[in-house]
Amino acid sequence: MIVFNSFWILVSLFVIYTEAKSIEIDENDAWEEFKKEYNKQYSTESEDQQRKATFEENSKLIKEHNEQNHQFRLKMNQFGDLTHEEFIRYLSFTPATPTNQNDSDGDSTDDALLLDNTYPKAIDLRKTGCVSEVKNQGDRPNKISWAFSVAGAIEGQVFKTEGKCLQHPVQSLSELFLIDCQNENGVGTEFDKALELVRQRGIYTEELYKLVKKLDVKCPEENYPIRASVLFEVLTIKEATVGRMIKEIYGHENSVPATVDASHQSFQFYHTGVYNEQKCDIENQVANQAVLIVGYDETDSNAKHWLVKNSWGKSWGEAGYMKIAYGTCGIEKEAYIVTSAKCSCGSMKASCHIKGILE
Repeated sequence: MIVFNSFWILVSLFVIYTEAKSIEIDENDAWEEFKKEYNKQYSTESEDQQRKATFEENSKLIKEHNEQNHQFRLKMNQFGDLTHEEFIRYLSFTPATPTNQNDSDGDSTDDALLLDNTYPKAIDLRKTGCVSEVKNQGDRPNKISWAFSVAGAIEGQVFKTEGKCLQHPVQSLSELFLIDCQNENGVGTEFDKALELVRQRGIYTEELYKLVKKLDVKCPEENYPIRASVLFEVLTIKEATVGRMIKEIYGHENSVPATVDASHQSFQFYHTGVYNEQKCDIENQVANQAVLIVGYDETDSNAKHWLVKNSWGKSWGEAGYMKIAYGTCGIEKEAYIVTSAKCSCGSMKASCHIKGILE
């Protein structure tokens, strides 16, 4: 009898050992696949093991979240080897100061719009061709995310206003030009400087600025022989309300630059669904990531949300996009309206003078 019991004890221990080894092998496989997919390389074996431990902790967090009843799901992505503290340090963005906070339409227009059931319950500007491909700012800190947000908003305006001048689909504008010249114009936040730069000197297309960079020129002067393809005389920036944002997206097909508190691990590993992080503290929200709102969806009254374009590549979120619930993590707190109209230009080499008009 004792021998029989000892046998089963040994069998049980063997099964436990085998399962443990199987889990270890699975974790090793997952780690190696992660490094391969995102081209991760570490200088020492010690760092590799440290990053692996962080990866396993993040994997556990993702699994636990997805097993619970949430409106959104998480997934491993390129940030999988970063601790939460490291990810927060990656977020280092300063939002803009609105140049004009007096909306000429007033709150009554916004309220009327929100109460008017005739406007479409869902708009996706990607379907209009006014939104360029998702880009990836890479390992550069989010203090440059403003460049992707500003360029994205202007791209849509140029496409609408100068469809006859610029090639279809919408031509990508150069964030690198804005980044190279961010300290060349005026004072204030990155947003302020970028917009002032565009007012004064325009913005290059991505392809044209590549030619400039080949000549080893950083932040070309205003009279540089290769001129910016698009030159705005005025851009009007308005602090936005929910109603005004819907009006711009629906009525004018304008994408809306915005900022959001992205400091939560659920944002770090967001995959799909309507993001409604409950840990976002209204009083302590920090705008640390600039994004571009390119649509909205109110078809489900319990899940009204914005469609947001991010600059972390297509491996993050829904191929680079996020659905974020109204009022979540300050998404409307630092949102702005970029308006432009009335343009005349000749060829692609000519400058397009676009005057900002708030209709």
